[in-house]
Amino acid sequence: MIVISDTSCIGYLIIIDKLFLLQNNFSEVTVPDAVHKEILQLSGYNLSKYLSADWISFRQITNLQLYNDLLKEVDEGESEAIVLAKEISADLLLIDERKGTLIARSLGIKTIGLLGVLLLSKDKNIIPFVKPVLDELIATTTFRIDKNLYTNVLKQANEI
Repeated sequence: MIVISDTSCIGYLIIIDKLFLLQNNFSEVTVPDAVHKEILQLSGYNLSKYLSADWISFRQITNLQLYNDLLKEVDEGESEAIVLAKEISADLLLIDERKGTLIARSLGIKTIGLLGVLLLSKDKNIIPFVKPVLDELIATTTFRIDKNLYTNVLKQANEI
């Protein structure tokens, strides 16, 4: 399975020291250069697991026209992630931002966000519960979630 990641999913999992969730779900993840640069800017966090991960690969985009078109709508990391997913016909794009998700889907790219990764992790018995991880994300990062979505995710996880 070819999986491309935007910054948010990897970044948040680095911050809460749960990067293993990506490896255990997807076995390999490809990161475009702009996303890698954004992750390296996460100062104050331990990036050693990210930097030493042999299951994370890095790749440059080639379709600069699509990249420049996307920059009018989303940031560099999202633009490169969407372009790379399209260029190499990725099976899945890890992306949380609504606008980027809608653009990717309009281009025929299947997407999943961090909440989907948490639900998948529970389904695969990688984590026993979603709620503690979700609560940690909310308490220790800039991750924000609407109260109704929070409740819906926990319902999907059969935790309420």
